[in-house]
Amino acid sequence: MRSNHKGTKSTKKRRPQSRDKAGRFRQRPQTVGRPTKYRPGTHLAKVEEALGRGLTLSEAAGVLGISRSTLKEWVAKYPEFSEAVTRGNSVADELVVRSLYTRAVGYGYTQTQDTEIHTPVTVKEKGKDGATVEVESTRVATKSVVQEIIVPGDVPAQQFWLKNRAPEQWREKQHMEHGGSVGVKPDLSGLTTEQLVALAAESKSRGVEESKKR
Repeated sequence: MRSNHKGTKSTKKRRPQSRDKAGRFRQRPQTVGRPTKYRPGTHLAKVEEALGRGLTLSEAAGVLGISRSTLKEWVAKYPEFSEAVTRGNSVADELVVRSLYTRAVGYGYTQTQDTEIHTPVTVKEKGKDGATVEVESTRVATKSVVQEIIVPGDVPAQQFWLKNRAPEQWREKQHMEHGGSVGVKPDLSGLTTEQLVALAAESKSRGVEESKKR
């Protein structure tokens, strides 16, 4: 016996496709991934400026309105963004180097300070009886005084600079002299800035000569 049962068709109706004025079917928009927030014209300058001011990556990401993980993704994905990050960090590092050097060798600046000058004077006034009398008074004037302020070099900053710039000559540890005896680096805290600069130049010259002999 033949069955007359037919499969059940879906009752879901398809949304009719719209047409434009010329009667052509409009193309349905394609579904794409989330668009990136990356804008080279804005973000390159912003991240370089932020890092150049010494901000961390997290703080720079906040300036850009993104998360730290997104910033790291952009560094890996966009070479020009990675270069901007490198430039910004280099600017901050250079400022620290210059500041450390200035602190190590010392610096000077001028300071203007207003000083009151009190001068005793005699003035004539009329008394209660109408007679003129002389009264001692004080005249106050303001004078601007320019002072030269000298800030001496900071020994810890000098030691830190030398240990990192010339570790073979300035590292703090016992070392064997050529004759086999054990020596210790001298204490530099009592030296003046000029003596330290001269000593550093001498050590650098000696190091160059030793490297040539090798």
